[in-house]
Amino acid sequence: MKRYNELGEKLHKTVEAYDSANNKLITGRQSVAQKGRELVDLGAKENPNRKIPMPEVGLE
Repeated sequence: MKRYNELGEKLHKTVEAYDSANNKLITGRQSVAQKGRELVDLGAKENPNRKIPMPEVGLE
């Protein structure tokens, strides 16, 4: 049972790390994607082969 509980704790930490990284990259106010979209809105050209990801709304 101890190993099972340890596995659960590690999975929980992994999910937290994923959510944190996702927030920094895509969904957060100061995310890399948000800043990229702001630059495009200001007139920067977006590479058609590498579109800036849009946040996935309503999946949480």
